[in-house]
Amino acid sequence: MHTWTFRRDWIVPGITAAVVVAGLTVAGVVKASDHQDTPTVELSPRYDVNDVYAFPSPIAGRTVLALSTASPLTPARTPSATFGTRDKEPYQLKIDNNGDAVEDLVFQVTFTGPERNQMVRLKGPMKPNETGTANTMLRGESTLYGRTNTVLGSPNGGAAVRGAA
Repeated sequence: MHTWTFRRDWIVPGITAAVVVAGLTVAGVVKASDHQDTPTVELSPRYDVNDVYAFPSPIAGRTVLALSTASPLTPARTPSATFGTRDKEPYQLKIDNNGDAVEDLVFQVTFTGPERNQMVRLKGPMKPNETGTANTMLRGESTLYGRTNTVLGSPNGGAAVRGAA
């Protein structure tokens, strides 16, 4: 009869190997999603909003800092590598602030004018006109409006900038 011995120095490599094998097994079944993966984005890469980062303010009750990237997979200087290559294309950031998986607030950003002389309009945060995949533009005054590549401020303390990184 053979006695099996347990070696502690094999724990981490053994677990790592098991995770890799399990990952490779599942990878053949799982269909992953990445940037530029919807029919709309494939046809119009300028709609490719990739990542949104939000950082809470250290001051209670203050706004968050939100950053977004767009079209980074598109080579620079191509027509689809810029925001707003057509007037009034909407970019939206939908926010669920009560955990029910339905947006409660929305920010909408549109750009108008030629690339080097664009104007940006931000509306929000406001209650969306509808939820889910349906989208219509918010009514009412813009929260911020001005030229791209400048810092835009509002009387209530909001600020935004759109520019090349």
